[in-house]
Amino acid sequence: MRLSPQLTGPQRRHFHRGLTMPELLTVMAILAILAVVSFQAYSKFKAKAEMADAVTKMKGMYAALASYVNTKHDWPHEPETSSHEDLWEWWMKEMEPWGLSQADWFSSAHLREVNRMRKEAGGPPVEMSGVGKEEDLKIPSFFPANFEDYDDAYQSRYQPWVTESGEFHGDAGILVVMPGGMVQSMPTMGQMNSARGSTKK
Repeated sequence: MRLSPQLTGPQRRHFHRGLTMPELLTVMAILAILAVVSFQAYSKFKAKAEMADAVTKMKGMYAALASYVNTKHDWPHEPETSSHEDLWEWWMKEMEPWGLSQADWFSSAHLREVNRMRKEAGGPPVEMSGVGKEEDLKIPSFFPANFEDYDDAYQSRYQPWVTESGEFHGDAGILVVMPGGMVQSMPTMGQMNSARGSTKK
């Protein structure tokens, strides 16, 4: 006959109770706060990464233009055209021998705005590898200046060489590259209009 083993100590029963409603609400509130903090941190990190991407590409564009000017002793002369798409394609071909590829004309911040508008319109998103190929992506993130006379000291020394083509950074303003290669921020049209409105009061 098989005997059951005898217990050497008192047999204890463990009971697992669930969370009470106040405890559950507290946990949910903590998780919500953590989610908000994480999202804000991610948004700030993404904005800084987009800004760094734009600054890097604009400095590369300045270096290519400076090399062009040093070699040809002149500024690239834009053709007469009414189409932004045709103008960008001309710039892309003109600057390609100076080290600018198609991807160098587009920033991740611009791509984010394009995909936001596409989502609102019910269209599919596009990757960075697809920019410049589709019809609504032939307006680049940056446009070089149109100096008719590069020997004009004011134009070549004081006006931006490259300007962003849109307000891609929110309150951070529009980035421009000044002569000498320094990238700085200019106020957006909305910010300038707000400043004009506040001065009139």
